Amino acid sequence: MIREALDFPTSGDGGSRTLLVGSLLLLLAGGAATGAGYALDDGRRPLAVVGSVAALVPLLAVRGYYYRALAAAATRADPVAPSFGDGRRLFREAFVATGIAVAYALPSVLLFAAAAGMTRLAGRTGATVELLAQALGAVAALLGIVSLVAALYLTPAALATVARSSDVRRAFRVRTITDGAATEDYVVGWVLATALQWTLAPIGALLSSVGVGVVLYFLTAVATRYVFGASFRAAVGSDGVPTVGITPSNRARSEAELQEMVLNADVYADSREADSPDRPR
Repeated sequence: MIREALDFPTSGDGGSRTLLVGSLLLLLAGGAATGAGYALDDGRRPLAVVGSVAALVPLLAVRGYYYRALAAAATRADPVAPSFGDGRRLFREAFVATGIAVAYALPSVLLFAAAAGMTRLAGRTGATVELLAQALGAVAALLGIVSLVAALYLTPAALATVARSSDVRRAFRVRTITDGAATEDYVVGWVLATALQWTLAPIGALLSSVGVGVVLYFLTAVATRYVFGASFRAAVGSDGVPTVGITPSNRARSEAELQEMVLNADVYADSREADSPDRPR
């Protein structure tokens, strides 16, 4: 599964070009964000706003592509890396994916805000109220952590559901989401994707100063979406988690093996017919 995920970002006729485009967009976003930070430090707020917008546009494009990668793996048995084509649709997909992610993360944000408010209140009241505020703050923080983990777990399933149904409303139907998320295939895939992201993404971030790190970061992010999508497809479909490679070389090898099996079956059938006692001599 990990091998197929790492092959996916460069699969297809334009896979390598797409990998380069995504990496350049991340570089552009990083440069614009850095410039906006310097402008803000110097007190040039209008320039900082322009830099922030300039960073947001490529980030949205990349976000839309991440959704396309997940959708390709969630809807196709043998997916290849999508392209950045059709910019209007790409940004629409980015807004949809971002909106769903924000909606799932909102409960945890509210709970953490409540915990912070209780902590601040505890320092301004009497002993009894302080203990109560601390207890409520601790409960809110704990529930916030649980809610955040749930959001991280369910958001890819929600996005895959939208990709498979073309209906944004299905992203918030609990039973529809849990039909795929509460399965062994999805649990295993989510753990693999999370491990992949937490292993390679920090390396990419550390190497970003030399350029190659951005490529590794983008490749890891796309590979992670592949695992999410393929695992959800396996969870709701009749097939297991895919293990056959999706690169052209692996696909050609699989087709050759299939042709060899058919040929062997034909040879076996001919030999049985030749040995049959009912065959005319």
